[in-house]
Amino acid sequence: MDESVATLLALMPPLGGSPEPIDWHPVDTTTGRYLPGDFRDFMDHFGPGSIDRFLVILVPDQMDPGRPSGRMSEETLNARGNWDEEGGPEGLGDEDRQSLVAWGVDGFANIYCWLTSDDDLSTWPVVVWRENDVQWSVYEVGMAEFLLKVLNAQLSDDCLDGLPIWGKTTARFISHKERLRLRGLGINAWTGEVRSS
Repeated sequence: MDESVATLLALMPPLGGSPEPIDWHPVDTTTGRYLPGDFRDFMDHFGPGSIDRFLVILVPDQMDPGRPSGRMSEETLNARGNWDEEGGPEGLGDEDRQSLVAWGVDGFANIYCWLTSDDDLSTWPVVVWRENDVQWSVYEVGMAEFLLKVLNAQLSDDCLDGLPIWGKTTARFISHKERLRLRGLGINAWTGEVRSS
């Protein structure tokens, strides 16, 4: 298991436990692209869901084709649209736009992506579209290490320090599946409150 994912598991174990392991073959063959090992480990141990009801980890389309929203393709199109309208990150050219793939979105409409131009998946940097600032930030870390650095307030700049999860080592992760299970029981997954009949 990726070291950062293992640390995230210790920091915020997913409510309801880990999901069933994912068969990545259909994802890989349909997209023609592998996803980084830390993302696979994260999804295998956390599943798709959200951190503190703020940062949503997106679902590869092939994992849940019936989901109306929260899929990678949807937010990837949004991120690329922002690139078209506002330009890309400093130092990157228009040819890099197609290598942008979204893996997360948050309550401030920030979009978290990889820049997938390198053949070595482990080197894909995290690229964040910051909606309020109308600009991009590039972080030379993988997805899991990025999340860990956000939760521990350890990124080298302060561009994300206004996020509700910035420096929040008590953050919680709840998968979409667990949230829906609890909703079916009349329980709010985030507050624990039971809905009155």
